[in-house]
Amino acid sequence: MYPEEEKKSRTPLAYYKDGGDRKSRTYFFKKQVEDLSPYIKTSMPSYVNFSLVFYDIKNNPSTHIRKYRYENNISNLEDEDLLKQQQAFINEKTIKILESENSQELQKLMTDFLAISNEFRIANNLNSRDWSKMVYNPDKFEVRQFIKKYQTKLGEEYDTNKSPDGYYGGNETVAVIDSAAATTDNYLDENGEVKQDTINVKDFNPNWDKEVSPKNFFKNNISDYYYYTADLKTLLENVDTIKNDDFFTDAIHLYIWIAFALAMFIFSFRVTDLRSLLFSIISAGVIILVVTLFCVASFFIFKLNNIFFVFYTILVTGIIILLLPFISMGRFPKIISAIFMIISMIGFPLLIWLIFGIINEHQVADCRSQVDLGKINYENCKGILDDLGLTTSYIMLILSFIFLYFYTGFIKKWKALPE
Repeated sequence: MYPEEEKKSRTPLAYYKDGGDRKSRTYFFKKQVEDLSPYIKTSMPSYVNFSLVFYDIKNNPSTHIRKYRYENNISNLEDEDLLKQQQAFINEKTIKILESENSQELQKLMTDFLAISNEFRIANNLNSRDWSKMVYNPDKFEVRQFIKKYQTKLGEEYDTNKSPDGYYGGNETVAVIDSAAATTDNYLDENGEVKQDTINVKDFNPNWDKEVSPKNFFKNNISDYYYYTADLKTLLENVDTIKNDDFFTDAIHLYIWIAFALAMFIFSFRVTDLRSLLFSIISAGVIILVVTLFCVASFFIFKLNNIFFVFYTILVTGIIILLLPFISMGRFPKIISAIFMIISMIGFPLLIWLIFGIINEHQVADCRSQVDLGKINYENCKGILDDLGLTTSYIMLILSFIFLYFYTGFIKKWKALPE
């Protein structure tokens, strides 16, 4: 909603900025116009205006990370304040290097950069001597030539909209001109209508279209050099992945559960016998089949298609199996108790996981009811499993060991029973 007071007084609008939630907008109005012509040395594209953030894991990640975030409903919105700080820092460092007017220092930076690139096998045909000549142009540092982002074949015309073979998404060149120097942005007039109302490059150079045709400037100044920037972004992404991801925890987590499962099978075999172990595996399969058929039949006959009905059916079945060894001991043949005892020991972690799942579903369902009322965003509906993550697995493991510790008393009593 456009501010009423400024609309009535027709206060000139500088620009506006939408909020990250897309529900708010901040308007900035013009107070006075500053003459920046002393600071603008040329209307041609210049490295002095360079402020592009090439890669940042949070604000400017690679295409792969953006695709992953999109598929998993993770926000790709940038932190504008942080991005502006990074752009200002890059521009400041760029100007500092250029103002030193030391071609040898510039060439050394390029030599070091290419040495790292070649060490990690980033495809390019650059050399620091020719590259520095392309860039080094004292006083104005106008962009004279561009570097391709992939190697073209013989007779092939370079296409800025094409990605290298085996790549996807993203159009970029090594030499990029800051948008503030060569383009205009969309702004609103006093009526809230979008219009072009910014200082144009033509204000500084009326012959801009004749001297620099945006359509042909890049094409006429493309060089035969290439550098696969996509490979560099992939390298930086891999470095960030290694720095931020805990591979050890994930790997040891998997092996702990494999070891736990094997230990439980061996323990069950040592406590009982092979026949009891085999019968328990067959019985577990039969129980799963019966519960599945019961849930399916309930859906078709009684129209009970609620996920909670399935969860609570499995929970009741699990509790009954857990209690059957105590109930059947001394009343039924010893092998009956052994079968349900083995299923209880091996299946206890799954019972804990089921309880976490039921709690999680109740939390998500309650959250989604708030979404229907418009009180909360659908993407923010998360349960205990989302909050705990891998910690849930370790809680299950600790509770399983505690259960087994107290369950050994019953195992001793069962073992003492006559055959």
